Amino acid sequence: MVARKNSENQKAQNEEIKKSKRKEAMKMLMWCATLPPFNHDDPEQVKARVALYFDKCMNDGFTPGKEGLCNALQITRQTFQTWLNGTA
Repeated sequence: MVARKNSENQKAQNEEIKKSKRKEAMKMLMWCATLPPFNHDDPEQVKARVALYFDKCMNDGFTPGKEGLCNALQITRQTFQTWLNGTA
Protein backbone atom coordinates (compact mmCIF):
# COMPACT_ATOMS: atom_id res chain seq x y z
CA MET A 1 0.00 0.00 0.00
CA VAL A 2 2.81 2.42 0.91
CA ALA A 3 4.76 1.54 -2.23
CA ARG A 4 1.66 2.20 -4.35
CA LYS A 5 1.12 5.58 -2.68
CA ASN A 6 4.78 6.51 -3.25
CA SER A 7 4.46 5.47 -6.89
CA GLU A 8 1.38 7.66 -7.30
CA ASN A 9 3.17 10.60 -5.66
CA GLN A 10 6.17 10.10 -7.95
CA LYS A 11 3.91 10.07 -11.01
CA ALA A 12 2.24 13.28 -9.87
CA GLN A 13 5.62 14.94 -9.31
CA ASN A 14 6.81 13.80 -12.75
CA GLU A 15 3.70 15.27 -14.36
CA GLU A 16 4.29 18.60 -12.59
CA ILE A 17 7.90 18.65 -13.80
CA LYS A 18 6.78 17.93 -17.38
CA LYS A 19 4.15 20.66 -17.16
CA SER A 20 6.73 23.12 -15.85
CA LYS A 21 9.18 22.28 -18.63
CA ARG A 22 6.48 22.69 -21.29
CA LYS A 23 5.55 26.06 -19.80
CA GLU A 24 9.22 27.10 -19.81
CA ALA A 25 9.60 26.03 -23.44
CA MET A 26 6.49 27.96 -24.48
CA LYS A 27 7.69 31.13 -22.73
CA MET A 28 11.02 30.88 -24.53
CA LEU A 29 9.32 30.19 -27.87
CA MET A 30 7.07 33.23 -27.43
CA TRP A 31 10.11 35.37 -26.61
CA CYS A 32 11.96 34.09 -29.68
CA ALA A 33 8.96 34.94 -31.85
CA THR A 34 9.25 38.60 -30.82
CA LEU A 35 12.88 38.92 -31.90
CA PRO A 36 13.52 41.03 -34.99
CA PRO A 37 15.20 39.48 -38.03
CA PHE A 38 18.96 39.79 -38.34
CA ASN A 39 21.69 39.07 -40.87
CA HIS A 40 22.78 35.44 -40.48
CA ASP A 41 25.81 36.13 -42.70
CA ASP A 42 27.22 38.67 -40.23
CA PRO A 43 29.22 36.85 -37.52
CA GLU A 44 28.89 39.80 -35.14
CA GLN A 45 25.10 39.76 -35.39
CA VAL A 46 25.05 36.00 -34.84
CA LYS A 47 27.29 36.38 -31.78
CA ALA A 48 25.04 39.14 -30.44
CA ARG A 49 21.94 36.95 -30.89
CA VAL A 50 23.63 34.01 -29.13
CA ALA A 51 24.62 36.30 -26.25
CA LEU A 52 21.07 37.66 -26.08
CA TYR A 53 19.70 34.11 -25.85
CA PHE A 54 22.04 33.06 -23.05
CA ASP A 55 21.41 36.31 -21.16
CA LYS A 56 17.67 35.60 -21.39
CA CYS A 57 18.22 32.08 -20.08
CA MET A 58 20.33 33.28 -17.14
CA ASN A 59 18.06 36.19 -16.23
CA ASP A 60 14.83 34.20 -16.42
CA GLY A 61 16.10 30.86 -15.11
CA PHE A 62 15.53 28.99 -18.37
CA THR A 63 17.61 25.94 -19.18
CA PRO A 64 19.51 26.68 -22.40
CA GLY A 65 19.40 24.08 -25.14
CA LYS A 66 19.98 23.52 -28.83
CA GLU A 67 16.29 23.88 -29.73
CA GLY A 68 15.96 27.20 -27.88
CA LEU A 69 19.18 28.53 -29.38
CA CYS A 70 18.02 27.57 -32.88
CA ASN A 71 14.72 29.34 -32.26
CA ALA A 72 16.55 32.46 -31.10
CA LEU A 73 18.80 32.30 -34.16
CA GLN A 74 15.75 31.72 -36.38
CA ILE A 75 17.37 28.66 -37.96
CA THR A 76 16.65 24.94 -38.13
CA ARG A 77 18.60 22.38 -36.12
CA GLN A 78 19.98 21.10 -39.45
CA THR A 79 21.37 24.56 -40.25
CA PHE A 80 22.87 24.70 -36.76
CA GLN A 81 24.55 21.33 -37.35
CA THR A 82 25.84 22.56 -40.71
CA TRP A 83 27.34 25.60 -38.99
CA LEU A 84 28.98 23.39 -36.36
CA ASN A 85 30.45 21.15 -39.07
CA GLY A 86 31.82 24.19 -40.87
CA THR A 87 30.13 23.22 -44.12
CA ALA A 88 28.02 26.37 -44.48
